[in-house]
Amino acid sequence: MEYREDPLENKTEAGTAPAAAAPAIRYADIMYSQPAHLPRAQGKPRRIRLLQVLLCWAVIMVVYYFAMPWFYYYVSSNLPLLSFLDQLLFLVGSILSAVILRADLKEVFPLKKPRLVACLGVLVIVAGAYLMADVISVITMYIAPHQLEEMGEQLEGTLSVSNILLEFLLMSLVPAICEEALHRGLILSGLKETVKNRTWVILISGALFGLFHIYPIRWATPAILGCVMVWIVLETGNMFYTFLMHFCYNGLLTIVGYIYDYIDKISGYTPTAADYAVNIQDVGFYLTWYGVWVPILFYIGCYLIRRAEAPRRPSFIETGKERQTLLKIFLPAFIILALGIFCLFRQ
Repeated sequence: MEYREDPLENKTEAGTAPAAAAPAIRYADIMYSQPAHLPRAQGKPRRIRLLQVLLCWAVIMVVYYFAMPWFYYYVSSNLPLLSFLDQLLFLVGSILSAVILRADLKEVFPLKKPRLVACLGVLVIVAGAYLMADVISVITMYIAPHQLEEMGEQLEGTLSVSNILLEFLLMSLVPAICEEALHRGLILSGLKETVKNRTWVILISGALFGLFHIYPIRWATPAILGCVMVWIVLETGNMFYTFLMHFCYNGLLTIVGYIYDYIDKISGYTPTAADYAVNIQDVGFYLTWYGVWVPILFYIGCYLIRRAEAPRRPSFIETGKERQTLLKIFLPAFIILALGIFCLFRQ
């Protein structure tokens, strides 16, 4: 067979001269490289565990209790600034912890566009929370009046701001953002990945939120509210509602405090230890008139949130579980009412 030379072989683009030989490339020079057109591989976000979260929380608390007081003593005596830095530590610490653990920030801090009906449900829960706080405060004043008085005096001395708007923001908005990032963001993310039972996730997270507030006598109210806010995040996947609830609750307490302080100021009255002493009939009155509405308002608020976020509108009384649903609403209310009547008629 006659061999014929390929007319295109050893030709340049012009076809007039042989192509120059390519320079030799050693394998060692390219063994760890990748084609230039391929994007650099990104680390896959990790799911954080409870032990990791607890370690990060421990570091944040060590900084809060040891490093921050040193800063206060040697650097600044500006109470509003220090109060802001206290809260900012929780926010920055939570975000840095999530970044260091290579977690998906959108999963750790889920934020979505809120729905109006769900926001209305949050406000209904806040109303129930305020009534609950009143009842628990009266019970506390009956059990340990001196401890509650000392706690009030300490709280009055922690922040002194001449600008009412600034004080309102420091007491309401800043804690709502920073504490939610720590508890309903970082801590809840670790709990969800480690504890598979939803009820235990709610109870543990609520207990941690209650213990986070220093005074043991105030543990009950934040613990219950912590459980409610965890349920909201688990139900909706949206931290905006807990931001709103935290802000509205703190803001309501702050505004009511302003009103009482203003009334005392214009009347020239100074509260005394006798004002913190209540009798058993006072406890019965608050349980009967205020406490009985708490479970009802909580249920209505939770229903409005589920109604806004569920793909199909749920019924107010769950179909097929009417008896169980009514027990959830009215059994706690009946127990509170019975205790209130018992206290009212007790000598």
